[in-house]
Amino acid sequence: MCTEYEYVSTVEFEESYDAPAEGLGVSRSFYLLPAETYKSPRPVNELTRREIGQLGEDFAVAFLKERGYEIRERNWRCRRGEADIVAENPEGTLTFVEVKTRRHGSTFTDCAPEEAVTQAKQDKYALLADVYLSEHHLSMPVAVDVVSIILDDDGQTRLRLMTGSIFVDR
Repeated sequence: MCTEYEYVSTVEFEESYDAPAEGLGVSRSFYLLPAETYKSPRPVNELTRREIGQLGEDFAVAFLKERGYEIRERNWRCRRGEADIVAENPEGTLTFVEVKTRRHGSTFTDCAPEEAVTQAKQDKYALLADVYLSEHHLSMPVAVDVVSIILDDDGQTRLRLMTGSIFVDR
């Protein structure tokens, strides 16, 4: 059963937050995740960029599992690139999940994390989907979800899940 989270209607960002990347189904709301489950191993301001990214992916996997996603692969690589998470969502759709994690107050939080999912990144996922389906001999619907995470120095984690942000025609 899914954990009930407090839902937050707004998070303070710079002006660019009001103009999200075109094509993403962006909600202005984040889930406040329980600190006992989603806690950094040490103060967030002491983490490297790589550690922040890894922590965000760990949090995304835990959150998706609670939502009924079956995680197939993490950091799946092929000659075309890498997918952060490959999962099957509760509706049976093969879902590639792009995770974008930022530390609140860093130079990267002048915009929403999901704004870093560029058109080139979206196009790359269409290629990754083709390779994955072929390598695994699958024929199923494919979508790309985006998980946007903000880590606060006070230990609070905010997560936004944008489902079906990109649909890949098959």
